[in-house]
Amino acid sequence: MTRLFIAAEIPADVQTFVEQHARSSVKGCPQLQNIRILPADSLHITLKFLGDTCDTAIDGILAAIESAAKDFGPVKLETGRICVLTPFVVAMGIRDSAGRLKRLQGTLEAKLEALGFPPEPRHFRPHITVARSRGRRRLPLSIVFPNFKEISFCVSAVSLMKSSLTPGGAVYSPVRRFDLES
Repeated sequence: MTRLFIAAEIPADVQTFVEQHARSSVKGCPQLQNIRILPADSLHITLKFLGDTCDTAIDGILAAIESAAKDFGPVKLETGRICVLTPFVVAMGIRDSAGRLKRLQGTLEAKLEALGFPPEPRHFRPHITVARSRGRRRLPLSIVFPNFKEISFCVSAVSLMKSSLTPGGAVYSPVRRFDLES
């Protein structure tokens, strides 16, 4: 069994921007002193969390991602506000004005459902997780982050990612990358 998810890759310069913006946004916020800012190289947009998956299913998953990636060219997105997304997660919202990332996610969802993966019950909300609470301490949902910086960027690849849980947090490694081509 391997813990897997599918991610939209974020360009390295955008990863760095998001990490730096997250650090400056939480600095001086006393309610957020006990969080762990994620390193730039682990930032991504999760399109589908697969969880613990039998290794025999990986070929089918890869074929589904490859098939979906062929139908989409690069996807233009914009960064949004940083917010406390759940009591344990701080995230940067992503604007998908043309709805193309949502369509890509829906295509992946349908292809994976055909392979026996249940669809996500929640509505897809594109975001980049930028920090997590330490020790499962709850974060107040009412925190407002005043500084907002918007940049545009393109997602040009999706990857099947392996997630290994360690005492220092999850470590992500790509299984296979697929360019978005149309």
